[in-house]
Amino acid sequence: MAFNSLLWLETSTYQELDEQVIGDLGLHGFYKKLTDLSQVNLSVINRLCTDMDTITYRQAIIRDLMAEPALTNYLVENLEAFCTLVYQFTKTTYEADNFYFLVELVKIVEKSIQCLEDLRGTLRGYNFTSVGLKKLYESVEASINEPNFKEMKVDLKAIRYAFSQIKSAEISINMDLGMRPVEAQVTNLFDHRCIYPKAFRKVAMVIQDNGTFLGKHINQYIPVFSVKNLDLDLKEELEFGLKAYHGVLKTFLNKYKKIDPLPFVTLFEEVTFYQSSVTLLQQMAKAHLPMSLPTLLPSRDRCFDVKGVYNINLAERISHDNIVLNQFKMDDDGRIFILTGANSGGKTTFTQAIGQVQLLAQLGLMVPATWARISLVNGIYTHFPVLEADTIDLGRLGKECLNFSVLFKKADRYSLILLNESFTSTSHLESLTIAGEVIKAAKTKEVRLIYNTHLHELVDQVIGFNEAIVNETPIVSITSGSQNDTNSYTIEVGPPQGISHAMKIAENFGITYKQLSKRLEAVNDV
Repeated sequence: MAFNSLLWLETSTYQELDEQVIGDLGLHGFYKKLTDLSQVNLSVINRLCTDMDTITYRQAIIRDLMAEPALTNYLVENLEAFCTLVYQFTKTTYEADNFYFLVELVKIVEKSIQCLEDLRGTLRGYNFTSVGLKKLYESVEASINEPNFKEMKVDLKAIRYAFSQIKSAEISINMDLGMRPVEAQVTNLFDHRCIYPKAFRKVAMVIQDNGTFLGKHINQYIPVFSVKNLDLDLKEELEFGLKAYHGVLKTFLNKYKKIDPLPFVTLFEEVTFYQSSVTLLQQMAKAHLPMSLPTLLPSRDRCFDVKGVYNINLAERISHDNIVLNQFKMDDDGRIFILTGANSGGKTTFTQAIGQVQLLAQLGLMVPATWARISLVNGIYTHFPVLEADTIDLGRLGKECLNFSVLFKKADRYSLILLNESFTSTSHLESLTIAGEVIKAAKTKEVRLIYNTHLHELVDQVIGFNEAIVNETPIVSITSGSQNDTNSYTIEVGPPQGISHAMKIAENFGITYKQLSKRLEAVNDV
């Protein structure tokens, strides 16, 4: 029994994402929600799909599920009980010929039959447009029509009949002179359920109500439960009671003990991935934030064009009314961008947003934007400030340089590099020199790159590279804009804004030369 994967094709290709990239892009919270809501393994969402067919395949499934919100819940309900049983079964150690192994095996077979038939019942009511869900329905239908499936139902019916011959067991207890049990053993098996005599029912009711049947000191009568010779293991008795069906049981055990429940488990994990994805997308919609399925472009186009883009982390932190939607284009007019702007002007937030859109698009999910056209990348690489604790051996600047050297070797013209205030742990002049070398190397290698920085002079320095190194990777200056010396958080093409905003910040905090001088004069007057 096998199902087609809802996440992967036979021709799928992917690139393993570095855990650091997910952290730098601020996606740990999003990923945690995704994994908390689903059963999917982290390895699935840490794999950046690099082929268009796989992403298109997933997008079509997302469209179907968004159109039928209840469908994923139905699919999860169909699969969850079976998978829970499988998880419990695999965690318990049984010998392959153990009677209880047989009992659990019967449950697995019975649940797999029920699960498959429930899947057919759920899927047959929908008119799917996606290849993935169409093929899933076809594979379920084909499995049910296989001779092996029909034979399994017959075998299960036979063993269920055998099990039905034992419905109750008689347990006999020997007492000592002190009216305490000393021996207990199964002495008979019946094909009917026991009906307790009224006397026993009354005893049970009394004990349950107030516990006074055995007197006020019932708690001191604990030895009644400590039988010296207690043989209540039903295994041998049950096997003996079913001896007439030994051949049926043995055949069933040999036939199905290697049954593979993995296809159901894998399908469950994949369905919950889509369920959790749809749930998160619905949460964005409730917050009145745009989400869209991007149009995919070939890698060779090296294009990134989005409108209404925002950082998905903002949805949790601030009101949607205060979220600024930006637009950004990376094409023949610009593929390396030097992003400058004021402190707390949204540079890091925007840089993360671009990485988030690229990553989520290549997971086959909707992206935080009103509209997007995106070329696939073969890798996303981030270079954010390192923690002081990680720089003991090399120093902070040395560690940053080493990290960039490693990622730069991996990247090529079909990769995306995001730099956030890199190489600023040294003097201004040294930072400017290193940054210039990095941008020149990136242009030569034709890597797509966004570098957000406070090094405004870098723009003047690297613009000359466009003339010196002529290729399809122009360098462009963009800035986090401001209106009336106040952050607007909009990203615009243009030169750095210079010192005007810095002076406004200094003025707000009372540390301009004029303000500090007045304060000094006031002190002297006193």
